[in-house]
Amino acid sequence: MRTRRLAFTLVTLGLTLGGLTLGASGCFIESAQPSTFRFQCSSDSECGVGEQCASGLCQQACGGEDDAECSQEAPVCLNGYCSSVCPTTEDVCPAPQECMSLAVPGEDPSDSGVCTIACSEQNPCPDGQVCFGDFGLCALVCATNEDCASGEECLANVCVPSDSGGGAP
Repeated sequence: MRTRRLAFTLVTLGLTLGGLTLGASGCFIESAQPSTFRFQCSSDSECGVGEQCASGLCQQACGGEDDAECSQEAPVCLNGYCSSVCPTTEDVCPAPQECMSLAVPGEDPSDSGVCTIACSEQNPCPDGQVCFGDFGLCALVCATNEDCASGEECLANVCVPSDSGGGAP
């Protein structure tokens, strides 16, 4: 009986130690950051290649002639920076950004929006763009359709998405 109890104890102890050994030696994989994640910063030197410190967050500038295209993680160029798509029902954007719905006023609000900082006197638009304060959105100033990107047209001296999607010839 005593031998049986000792054997049971050794087997149990062996399994427990084996489990601890397996648990302690397991791999830890760093989880990917959500697409809305932005590193906090106080200077450009703290940001990655192609990013700048803007409003305390590392962000990629977009919309300028020399700017790189936005990545899949932040595919929308809004208010001068590449922005992430976000659900308007959740608080997922890094402060001071917030999820802004891009629905037309008077229409049903959309369930998705874009992480951005609304333009204002404290957060001005990039050069060549004007802030529409009621919406908090920057728009490129234009004189003709040629001043706008593909898929946009010049309407009331600002570039807006065109109905035809043709944009500048």
